[in-house]
Amino acid sequence: MSIAEEWDFPDSVAYVTGAPVFSEIVNEATSHDLMFLVPIVVIVVAGVLFFV
Repeated sequence: MSIAEEWDFPDSVAYVTGAPVFSEIVNEATSHDLMFLVPIVVIVVAGVLFFV
Protein backbone atom coordinates (compact mmCIF):
# COMPACT_ATOMS: atom_id res chain seq x y z
CA MET A 1 0.00 0.00 0.00
CA SER A 2 2.91 2.37 0.49
CA ILE A 3 3.51 2.47 -3.27
CA ALA A 4 -0.12 3.36 -3.90
CA GLU A 5 0.04 6.13 -1.29
CA GLU A 6 3.01 7.74 -3.06
CA TRP A 7 1.05 8.22 -6.29
CA ASP A 8 -0.20 11.75 -6.71
CA PHE A 9 -3.12 11.16 -9.06
CA PRO A 10 -6.37 12.46 -7.55
CA ASP A 11 -8.58 10.65 -10.09
CA SER A 12 -6.97 7.22 -9.68
CA VAL A 13 -8.21 4.45 -7.45
CA ALA A 14 -6.02 1.61 -6.19
CA TYR A 15 -7.70 -1.73 -5.55
CA VAL A 16 -6.02 -4.33 -3.35
CA THR A 17 -7.13 -7.87 -4.10
CA GLY A 18 -5.88 -11.42 -4.10
CA ALA A 19 -5.36 -14.35 -1.79
CA PRO A 20 -3.07 -12.57 0.72
CA VAL A 21 -5.57 -9.75 1.20
CA PHE A 22 -8.45 -12.19 1.56
CA SER A 23 -6.45 -14.27 4.04
CA GLU A 24 -5.66 -11.21 6.17
CA ILE A 25 -9.31 -10.11 6.21
CA VAL A 26 -10.43 -13.60 7.23
CA ASN A 27 -7.80 -13.71 9.99
CA GLU A 28 -8.95 -10.36 11.38
CA ALA A 29 -12.61 -11.41 11.30
CA THR A 30 -11.82 -14.75 12.94
CA SER A 31 -9.88 -13.16 15.78
CA HIS A 32 -12.65 -10.62 16.34
CA ASP A 33 -15.29 -13.37 16.40
CA LEU A 34 -13.25 -15.50 18.81
CA MET A 35 -12.75 -12.60 21.20
CA PHE A 36 -16.51 -12.13 21.25
CA LEU A 37 -17.73 -15.75 21.23
CA VAL A 38 -15.29 -17.56 23.55
CA PRO A 39 -16.45 -15.72 26.71
CA ILE A 40 -20.06 -16.42 25.78
CA VAL A 41 -19.30 -20.12 25.29
CA VAL A 42 -17.47 -20.30 28.63
CA ILE A 43 -20.41 -18.69 30.41
CA VAL A 44 -22.94 -21.01 28.75
CA VAL A 45 -20.89 -24.15 29.46
CA ALA A 46 -20.31 -23.10 33.08
CA GLY A 47 -24.02 -22.37 33.47
CA VAL A 48 -25.02 -25.74 32.02
CA LEU A 49 -22.52 -27.61 34.20
CA PHE A 50 -23.56 -25.69 37.30
CA PHE A 51 -27.34 -25.92 36.89
CA VAL A 52 -27.67 -29.42 35.45
